[in-house]
Amino acid sequence: MEIVFFLLLTSHLIGDFPLQTNGVVQLKNRGGWGIIPHVLIHVGFTALLIQNPFSQWAMLLTLGGAHYLIDWTKLTFSKSGKQRDFWLDQLGHLLTIIALTFLFPTISLAIPLGSLVALFVLAIVAAGSIYLAIFPTPLDELLEAIPPQTMFNIAKILGGAALIILVLL
Repeated sequence: MEIVFFLLLTSHLIGDFPLQTNGVVQLKNRGGWGIIPHVLIHVGFTALLIQNPFSQWAMLLTLGGAHYLIDWTKLTFSKSGKQRDFWLDQLGHLLTIIALTFLFPTISLAIPLGSLVALFVLAIVAAGSIYLAIFPTPLDELLEAIPPQTMFNIAKILGGAALIILVLL
């Protein structure tokens, strides 16, 4: 069951950060149908990580539906773009991941565990880079020399590296 949680968390971080391009963000911010490409990226990337994804259609459909509802809710009711809204959104996704872990505890990896760990590390670095580029932090003075676009570029490069690792394995 721990592997399922780790797999879903890694997939979420990759889908919500390095694979969420500026174009996807612009579509998503339109709401409604614009959220669907983002959700399909999540579902598709998760499907790449699991064995026999077609036999896991219920989990993938639940994941996609929950992700859509969480993002739609954030876009509909949160116009401030504040950190609180970001963390509430991520909390919703984390609770979904926990629920899916208990509902579908027997999902198997399609990649070696070491590759999943490598993807997780890349996902954490990418998510952290994007977070620091979006929200001011006490570290801003230390990070002043790094322009926000550079942080986004680092995250996108890491996302590309994650996909290359996945393809090579």
